[in-house]
Amino acid sequence: MTRIVFILILSLIILSADSLAGVSVVGTRFIITQNTKSLPIKIINDNENDYLVKTNISGNDEGRFVVTPPLFLLAKNTSNIQMLIPDKIENIKADQLYSLTIAFIPNSKKMKDFSTISLALRSHFNLIYRHDNLSKFDPRFLALVKEGNDIFWLSNHSNFVLTINIKESSTEKTGSRITLIPEGKVNVSKFCKLKKCNFWVFVVDDDDSILKKIHMNNFNS
Repeated sequence: MTRIVFILILSLIILSADSLAGVSVVGTRFIITQNTKSLPIKIINDNENDYLVKTNISGNDEGRFVVTPPLFLLAKNTSNIQMLIPDKIENIKADQLYSLTIAFIPNSKKMKDFSTISLALRSHFNLIYRHDNLSKFDPRFLALVKEGNDIFWLSNHSNFVLTINIKESSTEKTGSRITLIPEGKVNVSKFCKLKKCNFWVFVVDDDDSILKKIHMNNFNS
């Protein structure tokens, strides 16, 4: 009896994960400056299923950004452009980081012998408002701070949201990719031994090119 019930449940509930494949957003993060009139976001559906696309910006309580259209139907094997329009961004003296979430809700399908439950796929992206050109970032505003005997933090005292790679050496191919907000910090204790730190920070620009390469080996108490 238990086996029959188990098989019945599997037959009635099929999570159509394959229907989520083939939906993509062009871009890994999105940047808006004071000169941005609108920012296009391209969404591609290479699937044989239609999707309802819904976009939300977390932290946008003051209405600084308008998404148009915020909700639309994306037909199978098509693409569409959403526009992100900045508003009320005057007199902002520091970069701001927001979370852009795009949800894809596939059409539910009815089969002859069972029903399917469609899962919504959510993609999350960093949305950065730049108050000034990132090339003006001063590496001296990145500081090592010691807490207690064996905890070390890398702190960002600049007004810029930074995308950084932390590496043990300047020639290391891979590293930890991190986003640091103004006055934000990240634990770097694993790079520090015997009360001394020794690692490299690669600050990348908005095109993912290396902007600054910084050797971190001193800390502030």
